[in-house]
Amino acid sequence: MQPALGRVFADSEDQAAGRDEVVVLGHDFWVSEFNANPSAAGSSLRLNGVECRIVGVAPEQFIGTEPMVKSALFVPLAMSSRLNRDNLLERRDMRVLAINGRLKPSVGVAQANADLGAIAARLEELYPQTNHNQRVRVQTQMEFRVKQVPPQAAFAAMLGVLALCVLLLACANVAGLLLSRARARSREMAVRLAIGAGRGALIRQLFLENLLLALAGGLAGILLAFSTTDFFNSIPIPTDVPVALKAAIDQRVLLVTLGASILSTFIFGLAPAFQTTCPDLVSALKAMDSGGSGRRRLWGRNTIVAGQVALSLVLLVVSAAMWQGFRDELKQGTGFRIDHLYLAGFNTRPLNYSEEQNRRFYRDLLDKTRVAPGVRWAALASDIPLGIQPV
Repeated sequence: MQPALGRVFADSEDQAAGRDEVVVLGHDFWVSEFNANPSAAGSSLRLNGVECRIVGVAPEQFIGTEPMVKSALFVPLAMSSRLNRDNLLERRDMRVLAINGRLKPSVGVAQANADLGAIAARLEELYPQTNHNQRVRVQTQMEFRVKQVPPQAAFAAMLGVLALCVLLLACANVAGLLLSRARARSREMAVRLAIGAGRGALIRQLFLENLLLALAGGLAGILLAFSTTDFFNSIPIPTDVPVALKAAIDQRVLLVTLGASILSTFIFGLAPAFQTTCPDLVSALKAMDSGGSGRRRLWGRNTIVAGQVALSLVLLVVSAAMWQGFRDELKQGTGFRIDHLYLAGFNTRPLNYSEEQNRRFYRDLLDKTRVAPGVRWAALASDIPLGIQPV
């Protein structure tokens, strides 16, 4: 059974009898079909002609193990032979199942691989025909996702690099402003140093000012992120499939944002703080323009400007490449005609058809469709191109 992560209501009689005709409802299905009534637990419903007992409701935030698709209900895998006439547990040649587990704190990935390797070797001895050269490997969730869909991993890495470039550009802009302000405050700092203020105390004051500025920027970014997620969640998706594309702010993202704000304070506020607290006291107290030598000021500003120009160039090149690639994909099209096309889906499993009945049903369906008025050609397919949902 897919983990429901919710409270499970099961009576002792079912547990004692080992009854597996049970079902856990998805939260949305429970609300829409049972009006969120707690008494739904313990009642029955029929799936493909099999009467099942409802033993629990999954929490609202759990949508299932399939990405971006909300599951209406969850059933034990042992019921597969009764629901679709295919026992996935007894067919050793079926390798379509993935196991999700959580290791103990004292067990690492290497030890788990060794333990499962011993189990796989033992299964190979017991079942040499189906388990020959079959090995088991433990992977982290990140490794599994990267190897399962490499383009998505590359796209996520590219977005991370772009976000880092934007952060560096923003920090460089703030550092330039702080350097300009440091020049204006050089006389103030010179007076404080002349009357006995410590350099360390002045640096701590400047760091505190920069920290408040960075936290304010981080807070503004968090508020913008929340408003952006609300906007994306309000966009309707024109499909009958229960797609789960709910954007949310993770707590780890908030911690990373806080850490990036503090780190950027110390990195990009270091040079302005040292420049402000290290003036030439004599020239600073005598003259109004006390920002130090012109060559030294120009060197620092030129470095920041050069970094900004380089990062901006990288962003422009990557953005242009992404836009051009997206435009090329749109211009290519599907590669086949999609007009005057009608798709329909059928499922005979709830009727418990035999193999002969299935063949007869689809053969008659195809023959009658081909002679229907307005139909030029008809065919049967097991997979639909581009994942188009049948009407």
